[in-house]
This record gives sequence, structure tokens and C-alpha cells, in this order.
Amino acid sequence: MSCAAAEGVLRGMLVRLDFSADELLTLHLDELEAVLDELARRGARHPSLDDLKAADEALRAACTAFASWRFSTDAEHAHLPLFQRESLRLLDEARSSREAAATQLV
Repeated sequence: MSCAAAEGVLRGMLVRLDFSADELLTLHLDELEAVLDELARRGARHPSLDDLKAADEALRAACTAFASWRFSTDAEHAHLPLFQRESLRLLDEARSSREAAATQLV
């Protein structure tokens, strides 16, 4: 659930340019990381894990891609669309990977 929740929170932040949910996003990303770490510690092997790891990586890449603009000095927001598009593209990758993981669970 944290993967889908993190994706939704980040997508909302990017579209609205409202970063008030930063702590909630961090909470979901940390929870997802903890679950993946625990599964690795237990030596879990399931076809969905690779897709779930890919979703986590794409989510984190989307955060990193947008942070480059968010914490820059681009006062006129000239480069905003570029960073926003890249982050949303990475979020689409995360969603695709998450959905692929879910299809392997049924």
C-alpha cells in the first residue's frame, strides 16, 4: 500500500506544486523501504519483488529529479515544466512496475 500511497502523494505534490505533504511522502517511502529490506533479510523470492523494487527506484528517482528544481534558484520557474515532466514520467514508470507486481500476486 505504501508504494501506491507514495505515488499518489508525490503526483499530487507535483501537479499542485504543494509540498505540504513532504512528511507523509517520506513516511510512505520509508515504510516501503522497510518492507523491501525485511523481505530481502528473510530471503523472500517472489516474481513480484523485482517489479516492486523497480517501482521503489522509480519513485525515488522522481523525487530526486524534481528536487533538483525545487531547491534551485530558478525564481522565474523557467525550467519547472522540464523537471515536472521528468518526475511525472518516472511516476508513470513506478505505477507500471507496481501494477506489474500486483498482477503476479493473483
